[in-house]
Amino acid sequence: MILTTDRRPIACDFEMNVTDVFAFEDRRTAFVGRVNPSDFLTIGPCECDLLVDGVPTRRFKLEGEMIHRSPEGLRSVTTAETVDVELVRRSLGRCTLRGLPSQGAQPA
Repeated sequence: MILTTDRRPIACDFEMNVTDVFAFEDRRTAFVGRVNPSDFLTIGPCECDLLVDGVPTRRFKLEGEMIHRSPEGLRSVTTAETVDVELVRRSLGRCTLRGLPSQGAQPA
């Protein structure tokens, strides 16, 4: 098991139903939504697929989760890679991020 610096377990086997997306001036993109399973601890840096209506449209690397969870149960992750933010905005409610567990990850 991989751990954060404060010893919380992290993993990448998750799905996020995206409810909002926004772009920062430094070109990073943030995704906000609810994560399944809901008890998922911390999303670590990993590859993920962006799905619209269940169809993969793009694969990119997530930087991981900086803030673990809001009181409303929302989570957020960011990527530094180019993402079609307008496509995601048009697809809210039908857009999912699916984490891809890395092969051979080593414990911290």
